Parts: sequence; C-alpha cells; structure tokens
Amino acid sequence: MRGKFLFILAFLLLSSAVPCARAEPTDADLKRMRAETRVALVIGNGAYADFDALPNPPNDARGVARALESAGFRVTLRVDANRADMLAAIETFGRDLAAANVGLFYFAGHAAQVDWRNFIVPVAATLSVNAKAADRLANQVAQQAVELGTVLDLMAKANNRLNIVIIDACRNNPFTSQAIEVGRSLARSSDKMPFRVSAGLAQTFAPPRTFLAYATAPGEVASDGVGRNSPYSGALIEALGVPDLKLEDVFKRVRSSVATTTSNSQIPWDNSSVFDDFYFRVPSAALAADARKAKSGVNTTFVSP
Repeated sequence: MRGKFLFILAFLLLSSAVPCARAEPTDADLKRMRAETRVALVIGNGAYADFDALPNPPNDARGVARALESAGFRVTLRVDANRADMLAAIETFGRDLAAANVGLFYFAGHAAQVDWRNFIVPVAATLSVNAKAADRLANQVAQQAVELGTVLDLMAKANNRLNIVIIDACRNNPFTSQAIEVGRSLARSSDKMPFRVSAGLAQTFAPPRTFLAYATAPGEVASDGVGRNSPYSGALIEALGVPDLKLEDVFKRVRSSVATTTSNSQIPWDNSSVFDDFYFRVPSAALAADARKAKSGVNTTFVSP
C-alpha cells in the first residue's frame, strides 16, 4: 500500500512540474505570421536638461529601430523627446495599433517610481523642491513625465493579437535624491508620510496578450554601459537578428547575455500573459514532425517501488 502511495505521489509531482506541451506552429501558422501587420514606437532619451545625461539611449533606440524594421515592423522613432513629443507619438501609435496585429513599445532613458507608479521621463522634465511645492511632488512628476500605465492601457484597448513592451529605463530614478529629501522634510514639518520615491521601477503585471520586458528586476538599477549600447539593449539588438527564435527565447538569450556581461549584478525581468507563439524573424518552414515530437515529448516511465 505504501509503495502504491509513493508511486502515485511521484507521478503527481512530476506531472505538476511539467507544463502541457504546446503544438509547434504549422506552415499555415507561419504564413499567417508573415502576413501580419507589425507596428512599433521606439523612444530613446539621453540629453536630459536637469538630470544626469545618458549617452547610450539614443544609440540604443536607433539600433533597436533598425533591428525591428529588419524584422518587418513599421517603426516610429523618437530621440531626445520632450513630453509633448512623447504624448503625440503615443497617441499616433494608438491609432496605428488599431489596424495592426502586433504592437511593440520600446523606451530607453530615465524612469521614475513614485508612490508605486512608474513614469518614463522626457528630456525636459524638471522638479521643484521648494517647500511650497513639496506637498505636490507626486503631481509634479505626473505632469512632467509620462506614466507607463497610460501606454499599457492604450495597447490593451487595441485588442490586437500581441503587444510587446520593452523598458530599458532603470539607470536610476532621476527624482530620487531631491524627492527623498523633500519628502522627509515635509514629513518632519507636517507629520505627513514621506513620499515613496525609489530606485528602479515598481512591479507591473502584463495586461492580456502582452509581454513585458524590463532591463532589470523591479526595484533594481540597470547599467547604462560603457560602450555604444547598454548591456541590455546591446544584447536585445543582437538577439533580434537571430532567426527562428520564439519571443520568449529572444528574451532568455538577452537575460543570459546581460547576466554574463554584468557578472550577475543585473538580471533582466519579464512578465507575460501571451498565449500564442511569436517570432521576430519568422521561420521559412515549420519544424520537421520528428523534431516537434522530440521537443514536446515527456518521459513518463516509472519504476514501481
């Protein structure tokens, strides 16, 4: 009886640990993917006026834009954009999404986490730290930057097959040093809670049919790099050029590259609610039947106790 119990327990544990295999795409699936309309908005901000300038985001954005164009995306590129430029580009992107099957948003530059809300920062953003403005700090950031949730909501409403959001924007929180001191001063003078202004970004969950990719884990800081590109975007540009990689495999490759380059001090993070397969570079033909079988097979051989 005990042996039978152990056998059943082992089977259940193994079954729960192995996800259900998904069928590999057929030639018909790949043909449909090649016919899909793909649009992307790519923004790279580096020439900040009141915060640390970042040399790499414009290079990162241009490199990603070229890689996406090569992969069949119609790309809108904005470099060193102010808030009005960013909002106008996002609005146009929303209209483009309505007629597309796949949408992609990429941002490189400064980002800010304030009161658990994530903001991407235009180059002309400023922050007043005088006492009169201190109790409106969160509103200042909202008025000076663009909330990431605005982009996510816009993409979710498009109701297309797939959305991809890539954020290489955790170099630091440009509001942190000023805002933390303002928040503490306000708390001391008025008994109010200090603002929550943190390095890195707050954790965000993917809306339906969306793949979120971040340069580093929530609350962590990413490297801008010492070369032409950041470690993350450099790895992404390279991975986007590799044929026959599924969406998830592209970002696994990026994660491995960044971890190696940074000696594991930066680990990219992603969150997905994607159901269907996607290839940046669609294979010319489906995998052979025997290869599919070998890849999706599960070993269910057991030795009875």
